[in-house]
Amino acid sequence: MFWWSLLLILVGPANAGELTLSEWLVVGPVPAPLPGFSSEEGYEVGVPDLLSDTGLELHRPWPAEGDSVSWFFGPPLTWTAHFAQKVNLDRGDLPAMAWMTTYVEASEFVETKLSLQGTSAFKVFLDGSMVVQASADPKKKDPATGTLTLTPGKHQLVVHSVFDPQNKGKWQFSAVLESEQGLTTSTSPTGRLSIADLIDSEAISSMKVSPDGVFVAV
Repeated sequence: MFWWSLLLILVGPANAGELTLSEWLVVGPVPAPLPGFSSEEGYEVGVPDLLSDTGLELHRPWPAEGDSVSWFFGPPLTWTAHFAQKVNLDRGDLPAMAWMTTYVEASEFVETKLSLQGTSAFKVFLDGSMVVQASADPKKKDPATGTLTLTPGKHQLVVHSVFDPQNKGKWQFSAVLESEQGLTTSTSPTGRLSIADLIDSEAISSMKVSPDGVFVAV
């Protein structure tokens, strides 16, 4: 036992392998036409500008497969599950938007690098805060990267991508975490209580009932 312990001290733990994010919930693509004045001088609006607003309520509550989400420009959209190392989205002849989300659960405090490859412009959010932004550059081969600082518990990763029809290639996206140690991914929002759940949870502080007892204000 002594010699095994000494060997572990000298050699150290094995390097954890990469973790490819291959379980996603996807909404879209949906058409996202540019404003009618987008080409007027002084009011130019391009496809990347569509990223300025996520367009959906993505973070509260966390969605599950089959859940619907309101969409301002049409009927509600439905989250569908995609299981692939590379997400392929249907492209059309008009600008379009799509959203992808996955859940990363950490068993301990973890800081890891996120590497993303996308053929269209995108933004990435961790628990509602943007961590990566990338423009559409067909000539760029290096991935976009960002650092994720994860506390024990489950976290939501959201990708908002926009497609420019001038891009003649496929609409694809893939993501990798540099370490899989202490991390798991899934499409299920349920999980253990996190630190944020304990110290920043919503609680009802007061409520009032209408005189007829029909309505309650909290």
